Amino acid sequence: MITLKIPRFGIVTHFSHSQTELKTLSPDIPASDFERRVQCFALLAIVVYVLVYELSRCSVIFDSGLGVGGLLIAWDVRSTPFLILLALLPIACGRTKPRRWMAEFVDTQLIRGADESPSRKQVLDIALSLAIAGTSLVTSWSISERSIGERGLQRFGDLPPAYHDEYSYLFQAKTFLTGRLANPSHPTVPEYFDQMHVLNDDGVFASRYFPGTGAWMAPFVAIGHPRWGHWLAGLLTAVITFWIGRELDGRLSGVIAGFGVAVSPGIAIFSNLLLAHHPTMFGLAVFQLAFLRFMRTRNMRAGLIAGCGLSFAMLCRPMTAAGVGLPFGLWIMWTTFRSREPIRGRVGCLAALGLPLLVGFMVLAAYNNATTHNALQTPYQKYTDIYTPKHVYGFNNVIRGQQRIGQKVITDYDDWAENLTPELAAKNVKTRLLASWNWILAAVPLLGAVIGLVGLHRPLSVSWRLVIAAIVCLHLAHLPYWYDGIMHWHYVFESAPLWLLVFAGGSVRFIRVWLRESRLRLPVWWIGIVAVALIPQYVHVDGFWQSRVHAEVQSTAFAGRKHDTFRKTVAAEIRQLPAIVLVKRNHSDLHIDYVINEPTLDAEILFGRYRDDCESEVARHFPARTIYVYDAKTHRCRIVVASQRKEGP
Repeated sequence: MITLKIPRFGIVTHFSHSQTELKTLSPDIPASDFERRVQCFALLAIVVYVLVYELSRCSVIFDSGLGVGGLLIAWDVRSTPFLILLALLPIACGRTKPRRWMAEFVDTQLIRGADESPSRKQVLDIALSLAIAGTSLVTSWSISERSIGERGLQRFGDLPPAYHDEYSYLFQAKTFLTGRLANPSHPTVPEYFDQMHVLNDDGVFASRYFPGTGAWMAPFVAIGHPRWGHWLAGLLTAVITFWIGRELDGRLSGVIAGFGVAVSPGIAIFSNLLLAHHPTMFGLAVFQLAFLRFMRTRNMRAGLIAGCGLSFAMLCRPMTAAGVGLPFGLWIMWTTFRSREPIRGRVGCLAALGLPLLVGFMVLAAYNNATTHNALQTPYQKYTDIYTPKHVYGFNNVIRGQQRIGQKVITDYDDWAENLTPELAAKNVKTRLLASWNWILAAVPLLGAVIGLVGLHRPLSVSWRLVIAAIVCLHLAHLPYWYDGIMHWHYVFESAPLWLLVFAGGSVRFIRVWLRESRLRLPVWWIGIVAVALIPQYVHVDGFWQSRVHAEVQSTAFAGRKHDTFRKTVAAEIRQLPAIVLVKRNHSDLHIDYVINEPTLDAEILFGRYRDDCESEVARHFPARTIYVYDAKTHRCRIVVASQRKEGP
């Protein structure tokens, strides 16, 4: 055990390595009994997980009458490919001829980066960062290039956004581009322009969401490529995760974690959705890297950068930022409280981290005041109270929301909410955990790596404990919400880089043990596990194999194609401009709404909500516009009132 004391702050930091880890690894050093037990436990957990899904698969196949032949066709991507690799494990466990140079190279060059000149370290790390950045960019681009539909004539990236939330974030970015935090509602009939996830009350027309995401998106919306901003956030997160892994555990951990973020199928899909998660993930990555360096060096600049990263994440998704930041905040408070440093030094330590957060709260208060006329009430909260009271945060949401039903409630959408009970909350935790594992990489390698990190890293360092605690706290922060999330995990999406760091840490520890024992096939077998986790998710073969990414892209594209059809129909039918299109909503489809306007309500075509016998009223308020009605159920658009505008001489 090596103990490093930092007298200036009175803090003791422990770095623990086994004796074989402190010197160059040598082949043929047998694993200890404890290391063997950890490996056996990891293998047992993987086998149990695979068998549970395989037995379920077999039951479904035989019940459907497919017989034994169905076992070869109807694979479960979560388990079947791994079953094949588990069958090859006895071969992979065999010892091979010792190769000292390989063990030395992995340990000195990749894991610890020893015996390198500073310039060589810098060049190699920059090269790896660029490779990770390029991989992330290609992965995000490849999702946008996927063909959709039966004939594959459209690209996913050419479609309009699919989710209501995406249009709200675009609305926010466009609002900021006008130089305002919020725009005024329509002065006489604002109710016709009620838009999903847009606050339209008390003279204010603004996105319900927090301002960080709109601010991040604004430059890319201005140049006409909003998705590029999310690609950039994913790219930067992958690179920063490499440096976090390097800070935690050496270069090899950084490489595994960084490339993991770059190729993760779930992260790649979300990089093409205009949601808050990618900007938040980027802010949290900046926070984590700077905080870890602050822990090691006590450099105030690192503390300030950490505070800025967390503050930006808070302005995108406050609950997520609070969940991830809580363990780090408790640690710094505790260590500062125990420090024997004079009060001036301790105050400086907290100020470096806290001042950016204070500025962030001031920005949020200003945004609240501009959108709700109350610095302490967020537009998110006000929107929920007015339009979707049953979607409120906390247990018994439906029961509590039922008591606050008002005239503006979106009944169909509000009734979609389920009442949150402890049983539903526990189910959501399980669903979010398994879905996040399977979308981040796959449950099998992550399960094994978690056991490897916790079991083989003794004692678990403070830094690793904080990473694991951040994952736990993020899940707990969203426990009191009834919906499990987009793709069943979007509320805990920002845990993805953290899980990949854990995967990297566990993988490195397994590799160290395997190299010491000259089991050189086992690292190759573990690479096979990762390949089997990723390839079936990306590779799609028509008529034979439908990848999970392909299926999710097609599912998401369904709503995007409907919006595309709506836009094309309107463009083809509307011949008299300016116009206003009143949309008859399809009440059987809760998740597609076509009333989407520019924040300034001055476009040549406005979209409003159709109300019974409203044509004459709308014509009175918009005499210069031709009135059309679009039926969302039949996808037909017709003119109902011609413009009353007088033509010039």
